[in-house]
Amino acid sequence: KATVSVLNWRWAAGGGGRCSKADNTMGVFGALDSFAPVSRDMSKATPVGGTMTLVAGALCTVLFLQHVTAALYETKENAVRILDSSAFDIDINLDVTMFDLPCEHVGLGVWDMLGADLVSRPKMENITADHLNGTVGQYSDEEVELLEMREEGKDAAKKDASLAPPAGDVGEGKDAAKKDASLAPPAGDVGAVKDLEQLVAHQDYTMIFFSVGWCRYCRAAKPYWNLFVSQVKDPNSDFSKTATDKTGAKLVHGAYAVDCDQNPKFCKEQGASAYPTFKLYRGARASEEMPLGHGISGASHFTTFIKDKVKTHVKVVKAEYHRLFDRGCRLKGVITVPAVPGTVRIGPKAQSTDDGLHRSLNPRVVNVSHHIHHFSFGANLARRDASQEALENTDWRVAHLHEAPVHFVNVVSSVGIDSERTFSMTHTQRVARVAADEVPLVKIHYDLSPIEVVHFSEGWTFYHFVTSVLAVVGGSYSVVEVGSHMLNAVQADPHSL
Repeated sequence: KATVSVLNWRWAAGGGGRCSKADNTMGVFGALDSFAPVSRDMSKATPVGGTMTLVAGALCTVLFLQHVTAALYETKENAVRILDSSAFDIDINLDVTMFDLPCEHVGLGVWDMLGADLVSRPKMENITADHLNGTVGQYSDEEVELLEMREEGKDAAKKDASLAPPAGDVGEGKDAAKKDASLAPPAGDVGAVKDLEQLVAHQDYTMIFFSVGWCRYCRAAKPYWNLFVSQVKDPNSDFSKTATDKTGAKLVHGAYAVDCDQNPKFCKEQGASAYPTFKLYRGARASEEMPLGHGISGASHFTTFIKDKVKTHVKVVKAEYHRLFDRGCRLKGVITVPAVPGTVRIGPKAQSTDDGLHRSLNPRVVNVSHHIHHFSFGANLARRDASQEALENTDWRVAHLHEAPVHFVNVVSSVGIDSERTFSMTHTQRVARVAADEVPLVKIHYDLSPIEVVHFSEGWTFYHFVTSVLAVVGGSYSVVEVGSHMLNAVQADPHSL
């Protein structure tokens, strides 16, 4: 009876009626409900819980909006990869003015690291660049030698006979006249001979007598040598008055004897291996060795030899480094080369004449000072990297013979989002010394980095967006919920912390 009474009560409380199939379906799905709400009778609302709920709602809303905003815009990313240099060529944008090389004398080429010519005939625009003021003209041989000696630390322009010791045997502390006929070594060491080498640079012409004490031919030549030395020392002697250049200008002469037993290194450097040896020096350089013939027969053997040599030369009192030509040349254009390390070389070339001959410049006096208006890599100049302005409008001048500026450029390739290739570069330089018989050249060495930078954009897929939102929002809510429970527990029992 009790069971029947309960059932009747439930049926009456429900208003009576019948059970439908929908009620049966809801009952089945209701059994699967994992999100069944908890009755308020079973839970307790607290101020802390309300506050944390507001915090969780605000935090989830902000994070959701940020994810929506990020999903609407593409993000830019960078990556690196190995450069495939065989897939493209590289454009070199060049604009250089050579100050002292006319266009008919300027040559340009690009070579790889192994010396292979990358561009046989680069197409460049050559524009004549006129000079303003300044000394212009060809160098004489005397000027070149004086400049070269000056650069070696021997200022030949300041020839002063008062700086030179009396002509005769090289020595210190003793008069040369007191030396006996056996050619006793001078009272001095190797330092005195070094002084002699420096002294030669202050003379127009100097005769040096290389001898050894044990050589009987040296002893036989000594009296005639002493007579010649006395003529060199006497400014009123016939030799001093007549041993002039072809213009009649008076020359400064010197005559010194060196004992090679005491100075073997110096004699070896001067090429004196047999004795006696007489060498005529023009400035600091040996001009010619005097032939002995059948032997020294008098002082005229020396004076005649010297007069024959000096009469064809012109004395130069002053020599300055100056321009050869009254015009230069501006080279402007684009060179397309394979994407491999190489060198751009700019310098003098042989000039063809009407008679079919090739006239070349003297490499000893070539001046490769230049101005770089622009130098960069890549076809699109509008999108060039700011680093490519390192050589923009820069002067590179040399102040001495046998010098040439050398540039070193490191190049890094970059591929943009639109797949267009650009280049960045760094630059260093130095002034290189060039051998006297080599032609100075402007050299721009460029090296391609084996790594290139790739720029790309990456958007959000729907899968990425949904999973990211659920993870961030759900995780944030769960963290706040845990914090709420902890605060409630501490509030209920402070000792539970």
